[in-house]
Amino acid sequence: MKHFTFAFSTLALALGACSTNSPDTRPSVSPFDLPPHLARTVEIAHDPTDPYVLIEAHRGCFSAERPENTLPSLEHCITIGADWIEIDVALTKDKQLVLMHDKTVDRTTTLSGKTTQYTLAEITNATILDDAGNPTNLTPPSLSDALDLMANRIMFRLDLKCGNGCLDQVYDMVEAKGLLDQAVVPERARRRLISAGLTDDQIIVVGSNIEAIGSPDQIPAHVDHVQVKDFKADNPPIELMAQFEPETRMIAFPYSDDRSGGHGDKASESDPDSGWGWLVDHGIDMFLTDHPDAAIAYLESRGLRNREAVSSTN
Repeated sequence: MKHFTFAFSTLALALGACSTNSPDTRPSVSPFDLPPHLARTVEIAHDPTDPYVLIEAHRGCFSAERPENTLPSLEHCITIGADWIEIDVALTKDKQLVLMHDKTVDRTTTLSGKTTQYTLAEITNATILDDAGNPTNLTPPSLSDALDLMANRIMFRLDLKCGNGCLDQVYDMVEAKGLLDQAVVPERARRRLISAGLTDDQIIVVGSNIEAIGSPDQIPAHVDHVQVKDFKADNPPIELMAQFEPETRMIAFPYSDDRSGGHGDKASESDPDSGWGWLVDHGIDMFLTDHPDAAIAYLESRGLRNREAVSSTN
């Protein structure tokens, strides 16, 4: 796998001016012009020896007051210091891009039916429901609005519910806004960033599950994180995890206890040492979590969220 090759101190000096930009603007000087606090995140993601545990917020940092995939949930991720946000992107009837997890809009909005039955205007004018099904004062955001909010402020990973068929459309928008360097991508999207002029040491790429890869020497050179997921509590891949740990970063999926061998967010509510603690004790150094606030607090208590102090733009 790749390692971060340029000196961060030099990068910080070169990019210092970027941190003064407003959240929704950024210069088009080069495809890699991150503010120092985001460049530091990329550096950490490329270094499997760094003890810092990265936090990816699943569907934003949501709660009863901040439903999933809404602008307030994204804003909260920035406030608490999550490292990046996973958000869901769907295609509308008029081929526009909106934040929506499900194939239908029933669970999260006052509308009913498939996302593809409605135009972007219809969806973004609908009312968001909270987890209890109660109307809120929020509306579903377009991908464009979400990207504007995150610009210069936080890394993001886009889960394309519209599949590979919308990949180019999505990353065309990301590139047009000058945000390709903030995108954490799966292997299938890497080519899009490379073609825009980014290099592998400027991109964070999430690879396959360790059981599919088989052994550390089979990790593609451009991959920074491998996945550890969908294992049973009575049969965790401990030996395989120990083989991969020195060679790459490993991401677990504690948003689901079933996907993390019973060591997820739910287990961590009552006993974080047996949940998140078990994961980090076995080499996991990144979480995809529904409880980023609590996970960050726990990791800080164990000294696993220490990073160089750099300025950030909020």
